[in-house]
Amino acid sequence: MTDPRAQLQRAVRTGVGLDVADLGSPTIPSELVRSVLIEESVLHGGKHLDPRGLRLTGVTLEGDLDLASISGLPSLVLGGVTIQGSLDLSYSTISGALNIEGGAVRAQLDGSGLTVTRHVYICDVDFGHQAGTRHAGEILLNKATIGDYLQLYVDVADVVLSDATVGGGNGEFDGEAVSIGLPGSHFSSVDLNRSSFDSSVALTGSFDRGITMRGVRVLGTLDLGSAIVTGSLARGRLTDETLFVDAIEAVAETIVLPEEAPEGAGIDLTDAAFGRVVVHVVGPENRPVGGRVDATAAWTLGSLEMINRDERPEATPVPTMSSNEAAALIAWLPTGQGRGFPVMAWRALAVALDGEGRESEARWLRIEAADRYKRATAGSPWARAGRAITKTTIGHGYSPFRALAWLGGLWVVATALAVVSWRVGDDAFINSSGVANPPGLWEYLYALDITVSPVGSFQSDIWMPTWWWLALAFWCLKAASYALFGLFIAGLTGRAMKAS
Repeated sequence: MTDPRAQLQRAVRTGVGLDVADLGSPTIPSELVRSVLIEESVLHGGKHLDPRGLRLTGVTLEGDLDLASISGLPSLVLGGVTIQGSLDLSYSTISGALNIEGGAVRAQLDGSGLTVTRHVYICDVDFGHQAGTRHAGEILLNKATIGDYLQLYVDVADVVLSDATVGGGNGEFDGEAVSIGLPGSHFSSVDLNRSSFDSSVALTGSFDRGITMRGVRVLGTLDLGSAIVTGSLARGRLTDETLFVDAIEAVAETIVLPEEAPEGAGIDLTDAAFGRVVVHVVGPENRPVGGRVDATAAWTLGSLEMINRDERPEATPVPTMSSNEAAALIAWLPTGQGRGFPVMAWRALAVALDGEGRESEARWLRIEAADRYKRATAGSPWARAGRAITKTTIGHGYSPFRALAWLGGLWVVATALAVVSWRVGDDAFINSSGVANPPGLWEYLYALDITVSPVGSFQSDIWMPTWWWLALAFWCLKAASYALFGLFIAGLTGRAMKAS
């Protein structure tokens, strides 16, 4: 009769693998596997272990497989193995890889604090508590350290990778170094809080209770494009019914936001730092479809790009910010949701546009951001009127040369008044200087004296309007010119302070 213990010891020492036919029985106790691994790894110091590790195929393990807190475990390769209880690898060390393909784990895989020198690959494993029951169980890899890649191609209720560290190697498989889910995969939630990944990360499938990745660090692309968020997530003790992706303080070279999200879905990128933010849009108006970033108060980003699903699959720069093609993208930017307008989030995008050489668009965005902030805080009619005047004349200090354009308009109006009055009415102006033979009234110089006060040609000193409405009109033009000069100087000062 076949001795399961002897067969397991032989499999661990030779690495040739152990099939259900080799055991003579489809079922063995999980405790037997544990005792053999402890004996070979701990008691014998691992000197008999084959580098290929323990390879089991088609076996059913009774009860929980408890391999917690064991140093020096060999590679574990489980093909079509059913574990009738949980798989506990917490705070153990695997000198090799963890491969689980097919079969089942009838509770949870607990790899909290696990250290794996190579990779973790889990594919097509049934985590249902009973046979045929899907979308249950969980994979816990919080505080785990994985030297190579991580690929989880399963359906499971929860994936917890908080405080985990994953290397960037991916020499055996194509694709992302960290992949969670396949098209059609179903999860309740994924937790990547404070994790660190040395290469790109891709999440695929549907997520019933959102995605949380506060403080995640990704050296590469954080690709959520194929992630479909269908429900809101809880943040601490409070539940924000409109928040679907919580990525506060996340850092990545590129983040691709979800391609699909329900109406009103929210994404919080507050204090995040991204080299590129890619958003999916549809239609000629470039309408974003992957959820709003309205909860974002401030972020740092190098560029904002879009993928138009109706036109092209690759990311392209956003159109001119002030154009109709960008109107939907502007509406998608954070507005604060009643918590005060997040002006810093808009300024960060303006900085990104500056970096792309799009200074005029950046200035327009800064003006728009400042105006929306003033609009959110202006309560009285006088404050609202001041906001409108400031935006029109100097763009809240970001474009003071607008005031000079308005001065040019005043000069044109003053010139037209002088021309019409001088040539139509003989008594519109009188000589008020006492000069016997004064020069004629040169309309354009007269208008320059009125509207550009520092410039003097003495035309306005010589000629005085006699019609009351004409004198009032010139007085109003002069008052307006003084105000515009003051705004121009204030705008230049403010722009210099903002630049510094």
